Amino acid sequence: MLPTATDLRAPAAPPAPGPPPADTAGRYAPLERIGAGGSAEVWRVHDRWLDREVVLKAAHASLSPAARAAFLAEARRTARLQHPAILAVYDAGQLIDGRPYLTMRRAAGRPLGRLPGGAGLRRAIEALRQAAVAVGAAHQIGVIHRDLKPENILVGEQGEVQVIDWGLSLDRAEALAGPPPAGTPGFCPPEQAAGAPLGPTADVWALGACLHLLLCGAPPGAAAPDPSAPPA
Repeated sequence: MLPTATDLRAPAAPPAPGPPPADTAGRYAPLERIGAGGSAEVWRVHDRWLDREVVLKAAHASLSPAARAAFLAEARRTARLQHPAILAVYDAGQLIDGRPYLTMRRAAGRPLGRLPGGAGLRRAIEALRQAAVAVGAAHQIGVIHRDLKPENILVGEQGEVQVIDWGLSLDRAEALAGPPPAGTPGFCPPEQAAGAPLGPTADVWALGACLHLLLCGAPPGAAAPDPSAPPA
């Protein structure tokens, strides 16, 4: 089981599920709630205007004004990321209940560490290379991901790669200010865990940790699984 925590500080219980999202224009029809995190929940919705399914990410109603501003900053930051391996933001706005939201294409594929078949390792390493190119494109415009891990790198049936979950991303100036500790244990560098100033090398370290897991069965510093042990 891979670590899934995305905050190295004391974990908080996720807020109670909010009501189905209803935008002021009536464009999006909720279909299914598919996930939630500390700051937002994610829905599969139908875009009535363009007759397609998209993903809608809505901030929790309990967020402070500062946290809502951070959510909108994330939407703007993610919208700047124009790369085939990064999900494009389609739209952003405010729901009837006042919560900010954004919509994007739904990610599809298997997480990097769960590729099947005998050629899985070679396929995974090629996918990681593609992910590194996408992260490099983000670095060129001053965006640092801060939560790169196998679960956030998806590989499709045709080998297409998507780097997802930019919720912890920061602009370079914010990262250099020494943001609070955040990330996934095992996949973030020591300076990130300590809340020290960060640069693009934080993501490079995380990509290296992903490669370490692919080759050794565990992220750096963690014990590799015993191949002779019976499955849990």
